[in-house]
This record gives sequence, C-alpha cells and structure tokens, in this order.
Amino acid sequence: MSIRSSSCTPPSSLGEDHPHAIACAINLASDLSDLGDLDAAVSTGTDAHERAEQTLGADHPITLAARLNLTTDRARAGTRVDCDLDPLPMFGCG
Repeated sequence: MSIRSSSCTPPSSLGEDHPHAIACAINLASDLSDLGDLDAAVSTGTDAHERAEQTLGADHPITLAARLNLTTDRARAGTRVDCDLDPLPMFGCG
C-alpha cells in the first residue's frame, strides 16, 4: 500500500477545492516530507497552497497552514525562500 492510497481521501463528491480535500493534500505533503520525499512534498504542498489561496483566500487558517508547511518543506529541501510572514530564523527566509 502506498502513502497516497493510505492517506486521507475525501469523498469525490466534495471536489478537489473543498476545504477537507485541501487539508488532506496538506497532510499528504507532510507525510511525504516525513518520509524524506521532499520533491513530492514540495510539489503536493505547492498545489495545496495554490488551491487554498484561490478557494479560501490568503488569510484563511487552512491557507496559512499550507503556506507554513510548504515553506518548511522547501527549506528542508535546501531551497532559499522569500517569506511574507515573520519567519523563524531556521527557515532561511529574508
């Protein structure tokens, strides 16, 4: 069983832009990151963040969670990121 098949799977009737589906994508990105698949984590996290921002708005808690997780995954992957939040020094933003 792969991580993708065992992750949170919302009912298809909700659609991929439903907040629950976006939260599942955020969780999948976190799982991928924990497993060390940082490229997949960043790709999945980027998609989740974009959908959250478009659907829920930039200041929605789910969007903020997606942004924080994506920033963390990018930093773990060695990518220097520019942040519009007040980042922790360990994220290498600036």
